[in-house]
Amino acid sequence: STLRPPSGRRRSGRLENAMRVAIDVTTALQADPTGIGWYVRVLLEALASNGTADDYLLCRKLGRRRDASALPRLVGGLRAYLPFEAAGWWNRALLGPVDVFHHPKNKVEGRLPGRQVVTLHDTFDLHFRLDTLGEAWRRRVQAKYARLRERAHLVMVPSRYTRDEAVREGLLDAARLRVVPNAVRPAFGGTPPVGVREAVLARHRVEGPYLLYAGALSLRKNVPRLLDAFRAVAASIPHTLVLAGRTDTDAREEVERRLADPTLGTRVRRTGYLPEGDLPALMASAEAFVFPSLCEGFGLPPLEAMACGTPVLAATGSALPEVLGDAALLVDPEDERALAEGLLRIATDGPLREDLGARGRIRSAGFTPEAQARAVRAVYEEAAT
Repeated sequence: STLRPPSGRRRSGRLENAMRVAIDVTTALQADPTGIGWYVRVLLEALASNGTADDYLLCRKLGRRRDASALPRLVGGLRAYLPFEAAGWWNRALLGPVDVFHHPKNKVEGRLPGRQVVTLHDTFDLHFRLDTLGEAWRRRVQAKYARLRERAHLVMVPSRYTRDEAVREGLLDAARLRVVPNAVRPAFGGTPPVGVREAVLARHRVEGPYLLYAGALSLRKNVPRLLDAFRAVAASIPHTLVLAGRTDTDAREEVERRLADPTLGTRVRRTGYLPEGDLPALMASAEAFVFPSLCEGFGLPPLEAMACGTPVLAATGSALPEVLGDAALLVDPEDERALAEGLLRIATDGPLREDLGARGRIRSAGFTPEAQARAVRAVYEEAAT
């Protein structure tokens, strides 16, 4: 697209109280976006409607095969859409004057114009399975955080937990960290009509009462232990366990081995990756949402389930207690027996589910895209001055 100059009153070559912000939107151009891709899309939509005179330059990496037509449809209110090359010397000439360059994916890439702002979503690569991934992986992780220390002017994190982890591990000085919670996607605000929910359930062949997990089927998300805990209580409840998400390579063998057990395999339904339009309906129709993840920098899926009015069972570790508060049933994710008891309780205790559903709606209502966009823009403004 052709850059359009900002409109309005100028002071010293810039709009008064306005900024020129470049944002790497590469992750949002994925045909099937996951966590960070959705983070970028939701943020851009909110920035596009925030009523400021800022210029946002939506940049993508060259040479990546992405659905480049998606963003103009999603965020037509933003002013430009340019390619960039992470290490290209010509970036400054191409982009022109930029106050802030926002990297939404955990790291700084290249030497780009403007003050560098990074979103660090989590720090799990510091400690989760680091001892099993080899020395080359360890060096890559160390180099990533070294670049953050060298180049990032400010770093946004989604929770106090992630901020404290980054400081405790010596990654960044606390003075450069800003806590900006993630936002519930608008599609999850409310209960889809009965007809829509029935169509989604039929499409994915989900029948009867069910417990839902949504996210990557991975070791970090604790899915093998969830399957073991469900097997322990399956004979005592009529529910199916529905797993919505792709199976990560690290957990494929363990997941497939458990599902080969006929007493478990017939009670578990895998949907694979779900489009955004299907997930709210599946969440809203579930008896409960279960999320026993071992390590989360924030934990958006259970919060989105809460926005649908669905009771949540989640883990006591990492950022989940901070984000979910007293609106979820929390259990030790490393204690299979405790997890099984939690599954049994949330599947059979109707008053508990009703109470958690009501608490969850109230809790999730505080995490809006508008609030996130205001907080992110405040970080841009701080970085630019």
